[in-house]
This record gives sequence, structure tokens and C-alpha cells, in this order.
Amino acid sequence: MIERINKNNNRKQKFARRCIELSIPTAVLIDGGFFLRRYKSLYEANQEHTPEQIVKNLIRMSVVHANKDNGSLYRIFFYDCKPYGKKQHNPITKKAIDFSKTPEAVKRNAIHELLKKERKVALRYGEIKDGNGWSLYKSSLTEILKGDKEIKDLTEKDVFFRYDTKRRRYENRFGYSFSCF
Repeated sequence: MIERINKNNNRKQKFARRCIELSIPTAVLIDGGFFLRRYKSLYEANQEHTPEQIVKNLIRMSVVHANKDNGSLYRIFFYDCKPYGKKQHNPITKKAIDFSKTPEAVKRNAIHELLKKERKVALRYGEIKDGNGWSLYKSSLTEILKGDKEIKDLTEKDVFFRYDTKRRRYENRFGYSFSCF
């Protein structure tokens, strides 16, 4: 009788050990815009990283994070918008600026292409909607309001060179994926 109880206890212990050893599939959700800004401030302080280095580090960080506490990587969901790709004219100099050819846009497109090729990575795009147009820097606006500077004295250094845009349906997709888990 005692031998039978010991066998049952051994089976229960083995089953419990197997359950503990099973890894928990973990999905990693990444806000692309935030990640790339944060990555730049943390890792690119001294030198600029290539898109290949950024993708490699993103995947490495995700795997390390997912493997904590007996987890395993299920999938990386990377949420981002395609870079703004239209041409706009600078209101001061009247020069045409092609935003699809800016270094930031080229780099972000390269990152997206590399992420598409990676295993266990899902790339989710939001949309960029045109914003309110060009904006003045706060210091330039303050000088105009104080009367220290006139509108005719504005230079191209007084306006933002990137077109003011708003993301659309980006947060909805992020929230939907999050609620599915």
C-alpha cells in the first residue's frame, strides 16, 4: 500500500515538474515610432546604426525579454506607419522637399523591409494623415509676438522642415491586437 502511494506521488511530482518546465508563449508588442526614438537616444549616442544593426538588436531584445520567467517568443508585433512620402514646398524659400527621400524615411523603409523578412515578426502599418502644414519654432513665434521680429524677416531656419503629420488607425490596431491576447 505504501509503495502504491509513493508511485502516485512520484507521478504527480513528475507531472508538476513537466508543467513547470513548459514555456509560456510570449508575444512582444512594439510601438515602432517610440522604439526608434528611444533606440536612438540609448544606442546611437556616439554613432549611427545601420538598419541591419537596429533590426538585429530589436529581435535580440525581444527574445531576451520573452525568455524571462520561463517564456518563449511567440511573435513580435511591430506597429509603425510608413514614412511620409509626399512632396511639399517650404513656405519661406518655396523649395520643394521630397519627404520620401529624406535620410529618416529611407532608413525607416529599410527597417520595415528587413522586418518583413524576419521569422516570427509581424509588421502592422498605420496610416499617416496630412496635418496642419508647416509650423514655426516656439522661439521664432515668441519673437514675432514680442515685436522683435517681423514675418518678412523669417528664414527657413524658423520653420520645421518636416511636414506636420498625424498618425491614424495606428493605435486602434495596437489596441485590437492587445485585446486579443
